[in-house]
Amino acid sequence: MLSGTKLKTAIIVMILLSFGFCFLIYADKAQVKTITLSQLGGEEKINFCIDDASVENGIVFILGWAFEKGQSIKTYDIRVALKEHDSDKAYVLPTEMLIRNEVTQAYNDGFNYDASGFLSRAYASRLGDSKIYDIILLYKNNGKNYTADTGKTLRI
Repeated sequence: MLSGTKLKTAIIVMILLSFGFCFLIYADKAQVKTITLSQLGGEEKINFCIDDASVENGIVFILGWAFEKGQSIKTYDIRVALKEHDSDKAYVLPTEMLIRNEVTQAYNDGFNYDASGFLSRAYASRLGDSKIYDIILLYKNNGKNYTADTGKTLRI
């Protein structure tokens, strides 16, 4: 059995390790990754909507939904990329899934699109020098990969 001092030391070490682990996960999720879109291959049709694309207090916000029609979402991974308007260079933003029950209700075709929502946030300072970006969706569902140019732009 541990003595009082050793027990306190062990507890403090465990707490510090826990905080360190949480920080590393947060730091990874907050990173903006640089890619070249020509590496991703072809573009395929998915249903999507960009509800909001804005910059407030130096933070980029992109809110919307995306899904493959006729496919319930079982496994899901969506990322938002901001492509420099005049090049193939793009920045993949940290993106989290949002439940959007209203999408399933609106389409009402027997498939479940509840997990179609997304929210991306990143500091504008983590992007390149471009002032105009094209909004691109990198979508994975049930083992299929899609790239969709939304036709929307964002001015920083």
